[in-house]
Amino acid sequence: MKNKEGESVFNSFLKWFRKFAVITGDVHHPLSNDYYDLNEHLFAEEYVEIIGSYNVCCTLFVTGKEILLQSEFFKKFAFKNNVELGGHTFNAFKHKAFHIMYYALTGSLYGPLLYQRKDILRTFRAFERLGIKIISWRTHSLAGDHITYKLLANYGTKVVSDKRLCVFAPWFEIGNLLHVPITSPSDTIIRPNKDNSWWKEMFFNWLEMQISNEMPIVFLLHPKRMKMLDDFKTFERTIQILLDNKYKFIRIMDFIKYVPKAFNLEL
Repeated sequence: MKNKEGESVFNSFLKWFRKFAVITGDVHHPLSNDYYDLNEHLFAEEYVEIIGSYNVCCTLFVTGKEILLQSEFFKKFAFKNNVELGGHTFNAFKHKAFHIMYYALTGSLYGPLLYQRKDILRTFRAFERLGIKIISWRTHSLAGDHITYKLLANYGTKVVSDKRLCVFAPWFEIGNLLHVPITSPSDTIIRPNKDNSWWKEMFFNWLEMQISNEMPIVFLLHPKRMKMLDDFKTFERTIQILLDNKYKFIRIMDFIKYVPKAFNLEL
């Protein structure tokens, strides 16, 4: 795809989004009786407080079930300008055996059309109870597929963030549904009460390289992983480094505002 000047979408994006940072995190309802699983909403609160203290912004993708379980808690964030709440499936693939079996048969982890439609609509309705219309979406386990994106586009979602790439290279999935990939290293291998120093070293080496090239960065930093890593010290250090290097922070939904300027596209 090219814009009116014949410039590639990728180069056009790099020109506009150089030194942009997008901080995202995923928040789930309790998926086990583990301390960190039981308290994801509390870690999300610490995460948001840190975001506010640095006067930056973030997007939290939250399961519909967690929205219902902690509705009073998430109401506090619902209309904050610096926090976007996005959809993250309803129950995070609770019935794992079904999803694994369906994946083995079809290559789709999320499930068939009827299941996905029900799950997505349940998520939308949970958010609507807080007065929130879902603009941005991330499928649990980054497992969205063509069925997911067609449904989301039909229901008015504008941005999805379901893939991980080494470089910032967004694309349009279906129609005007924009796909913004994650570019940061995975933090899911961080474990509590373990020596995670190697991950921090790897992460900051990677961050230095991104900043030296003034690359736009889309982070996925889970609140519970940042808590178990070092009680958010790495999270705060990351924000401070980005600020020191004059990075601009935006939410996932803000791409809607910037994309027409970046592309100058005839959509």
